[in-house]
Amino acid sequence: MDNIVKVGDFGLVTAMDHDEEEESVLTPVPAYDRHTGQVGTKLYMSPEQIYGNAYSHKVDIFSLGLILFELLYPFSTQMERVRILSEVRNLTFPPLFIKEYALEHKMVKHMLSPSPTERPEAADIIENPLFEDLEFLAKPVLRQRSRTMSSSGVKHSR
Repeated sequence: MDNIVKVGDFGLVTAMDHDEEEESVLTPVPAYDRHTGQVGTKLYMSPEQIYGNAYSHKVDIFSLGLILFELLYPFSTQMERVRILSEVRNLTFPPLFIKEYALEHKMVKHMLSPSPTERPEAADIIENPLFEDLEFLAKPVLRQRSRTMSSSGVKHSR
């Protein structure tokens, strides 16, 4: 292992301009008429996505909060993982996590706020003292997809 944490983004939430983003927080839109139509792992979905409400980039902050918790808290089994993450989604944390990771608990709890407007911005997370010793890439690494055509005439992405 190279001791480097890598978080991938599958591009399920489409790009939004500033006006559209502000509008999405205020205007409910049917689930399948917006961005991704509820594609993704339900365990990591924000409350606004699950309930079919309009959403913004803050859905990623919610998911990142769960990932951060998962990186810090060990699970014995898959069943335990699902149970504990379900509880954490509702802001019920294991006592050991609260005791051993007080600062991280505060950050994760903030990221998992049921209200998207109360969740921190990405810049606020990066500037948090918890992450002062981490190096962040100046710009994202983007990979181009190459497309090939199979003998059956079906396009494949790699």
